[in-house]
Amino acid sequence: MSLNKFFLLLQRNKLIVIVILLIPLCNYQVSYLNNGKKKEFKYKIFKSVIDSLIKRGGDSISVLSLVNDYRTYFNERFAKVNIVSQPKLDFTNSFDKKDLKKIENFINTNEVTLAKAEQIFKVPKEIVAILLWVESRFGNVLGKNHLPSVFLSMATATNPNVLMNIEQIEIKNGISKDSAYKILYQRAKMKENFALNELLALIEIQKRGLMDIYQLYGSYSGAFGIPQFLPSSYLNYGFDGNGDGKVDLFNLEDAIFSVGNFLSKNGWKEGDTNSYYQALFRYNRSKTYVEAVLKAYNDLKRKDER
Repeated sequence: MSLNKFFLLLQRNKLIVIVILLIPLCNYQVSYLNNGKKKEFKYKIFKSVIDSLIKRGGDSISVLSLVNDYRTYFNERFAKVNIVSQPKLDFTNSFDKKDLKKIENFINTNEVTLAKAEQIFKVPKEIVAILLWVESRFGNVLGKNHLPSVFLSMATATNPNVLMNIEQIEIKNGISKDSAYKILYQRAKMKENFALNELLALIEIQKRGLMDIYQLYGSYSGAFGIPQFLPSSYLNYGFDGNGDGKVDLFNLEDAIFSVGNFLSKNGWKEGDTNSYYQALFRYNRSKTYVEAVLKAYNDLKRKDER
């Protein structure tokens, strides 16, 4: 190609050349924001979290890696939504005929895996199927919240700057603002403690190489996978159902076996209805949740007996 043709081509494609030349600059700017000002802000907002995690036994390298990673961030919404009083969910009418039919179809489709889990853990296949339906619609509703960031943000709950921006709980029955604030602070302290424990579980998951926690997404309250386990529940009750040497709660077989393992280790005993309630309450601390699950179970059993 002659020199004249080259400059003519350059002239015609000037815009493309400019864009190509600007790409490194854009990347540098993004990198600077992530590792410069943004990093400084993250350290300030998460300083108390860092100190608390190290005091609780988290090694400093892992803790700082968690906070400094470019994928973690602070979002006040994660703190607010978990602290401000929420209306208690009523699960009384959670299962209509269509839902029960879908659960039946799921049981029929996954009969072999459910039967194996039932044989090992002595937990009825119907119960496992019901929980997977109510928690994530068999994996169709998993949540899109970045889990490490959920717990990091939640762990700042008692930070005065964060707490000041969280709307006050409703003042009812003549409760003063000071009393309402104390209630809010107590709730924030409880959620902060909860989040710190789950962050330690996430750090442990990462250290063991069980999964990449930075690619983990779930609910705004920090549950993930088809059975919607917390990180600590994953460590304590996660079960390799398909025998591939790892526990993946986004895998259906592992999810089924993990739910059976959870209920078994939390006291489920065949023929003991009190143990059913206690084990399910450990899964979700809601009376109406437990009652709805047991009602759906009885409805399915009666249908099988016809």
